Amino acid sequence: MAHEQILVVEDENLVAMNISERLRRIGYVVPQAVASGAEAIKHASERRPDLVLMDIRLKDGIDGVEAAAHIRENFDIPVIFLTAFSDAELVERAKLTEPYGYILKPFQARELHTSIVMALFKHRNDREVRRTNIALRSTLDRLGEAVITTDNGGTVTYLNPAASDLTGWSDREALGKRLSEVLRIIDFQTRQILQHPAVRSLRKGTFIESRSQSILLTRDGSHLPIDDYAATLDGPDGSNSGLVVTFHDNSRLIESEQLQEEWRQVAERAQQLKTELLTNLNQEIREPLHIIQSYSNLIQDLFGQELDPKYGRYLLHIREAGRSLLETLNKIVDLSRLHVENFPIRARELNIDELVSACVEAVRERAQRKKLKLELDLKSEGGRIYADMYAIRSAISHVLDNAVKYTDAGKIKVATGFVEDNRIAVFVSDTGIGIANEHLPQIFEEFSRFPEYHKRNEGIGLGLALTKRFVEHSNGSITVRSQPNSGTNITLSFPRMERGEESGGETSNADKRVSIVESMLNNPHLVVLVVESHSSVRQHFGGDLGEAMTVYMADSRDKAMSILNLQHVDAVLIDISLDAEAGTRLIRSIKQDKTLRNISVVAFTAHDIDMQRRAAFSAGSDYYLSKPFNTDELRTTLRAIAQRRRDSNSSSQ
Repeated sequence: MAHEQILVVEDENLVAMNISERLRRIGYVVPQAVASGAEAIKHASERRPDLVLMDIRLKDGIDGVEAAAHIRENFDIPVIFLTAFSDAELVERAKLTEPYGYILKPFQARELHTSIVMALFKHRNDREVRRTNIALRSTLDRLGEAVITTDNGGTVTYLNPAASDLTGWSDREALGKRLSEVLRIIDFQTRQILQHPAVRSLRKGTFIESRSQSILLTRDGSHLPIDDYAATLDGPDGSNSGLVVTFHDNSRLIESEQLQEEWRQVAERAQQLKTELLTNLNQEIREPLHIIQSYSNLIQDLFGQELDPKYGRYLLHIREAGRSLLETLNKIVDLSRLHVENFPIRARELNIDELVSACVEAVRERAQRKKLKLELDLKSEGGRIYADMYAIRSAISHVLDNAVKYTDAGKIKVATGFVEDNRIAVFVSDTGIGIANEHLPQIFEEFSRFPEYHKRNEGIGLGLALTKRFVEHSNGSITVRSQPNSGTNITLSFPRMERGEESGGETSNADKRVSIVESMLNNPHLVVLVVESHSSVRQHFGGDLGEAMTVYMADSRDKAMSILNLQHVDAVLIDISLDAEAGTRLIRSIKQDKTLRNISVVAFTAHDIDMQRRAAFSAGSDYYLSKPFNTDELRTTLRAIAQRRRDSNSSSQ
């Protein structure tokens, strides 16, 4: 049932009563009918009915058309005209009031009801549209973005305050003008006025949606850089009904972009300087550190048993300081390269038990000096992972280093095995000083150091941060459980490679590393050429190798080639950081020469380890060592060369 209130305006009393009764039967609320236009206006003002049924021809004073116009304009109440006349002049007057219906007497109840329902429905829709338009207009008026709309002929229909401020045209002045007159665009180069491309598209009847950067010629003649967006508006039938153009002042953005470009150049220069600094620092520290480590190892090998205990401790301190300095340098270089995403990951198949064993052996001597029990329990059954060897080895080494560093008594246990989802895990537990719960969330942050755990000033707070980055680079994860004075348990887990699973392709020469030859071979006499620009390093090689083999020296590519063309040489040790890539060019020259290609080449450098290693193996190097390397590592490599020569001689006989 309907409950809307209907006002009946009819000067014939019987007709009014009949209409009112019909409406009440339908379910409408009908107060007492009124007979004049004045009464209709007064009633509409006081009672605000939902609809007015208005007789056009009222006898007393104001007629129905005038009353309807007043009611519509002042009270927004829909009006349906009732009349027994249908002359054209009357209809035209009635149209001006925008009535919601026009019913000729006599009429049927169904016709009356249908007209009222349609009028009320249309009025509600019109009111909602007006509210939406008012809200939209209010929003656009408050919008910081300039907005101009046009009809399908390119005539301005709306201009918001922001557009007025930028163009210099008020809304009142702009309405009815051509868009090209209000929004004047000029060419960047010629400063000639151009027609906005949206207007051209509108004339062609094509739909557009475009954004461009332009210069606006304002009403007062100023030039203003703008960023504008234009799009066609769709009409009810899908055709173009006009344009909407939005734009904003681009001056600050241009200034900001210029500033950003300046800052970008500054940042690039800073990064370049940082890279150069790290490269130079890397080289300048590694070179003397290589000499210190090499000579200290040589002294230990030659006189270790004969040294006075006091001097033995001095030598131990030198070796430990060198190891610590090398460790710190490697961490800083690794961190820098991770930050600039310049850390190449060369995944390969790795046996986790072998890798863990090697890492444990590297810290065993330090653990024994602290009288720590070092346990190794390998239960991965030769499990394999597909990852970068340097990254995984560094991650495990950092964890073991911390375990030895912060454990003063008790034991360190290292184990391999499996965790959920058949992942291979490395477990490291210690009985050290542990970590408080409040510090656990920060342990993977770079340079995180906690005073109560660093009273001895050990480390720079990068070990675990790098460990996490290395592990995550290899699709692994790390978990830490710890309690103060109860030790720490760290688990590294990685996806397991199933047997028979492809490792992603053959490993290239650039991915190979020096394999450690376990067999202790008798060291046959070798002829070795050392190509090194630093005289002190050449002297060290001569002193270290000269007793067991013949050693030639060269400080440049040309001198090296001269020796190779005159003397028989079994192996060439080349510093590939020679000037102007002379080291890699020398390796290529050796490997491309039919008479020299069988010579074993050992490349070494103190520069960017990964980059230079790739360059060395790409050029054809057989082995690679990074400075500083200890005497055992060098001797192992030379034993491998000797064995290779022996195998070659045996096969040729």
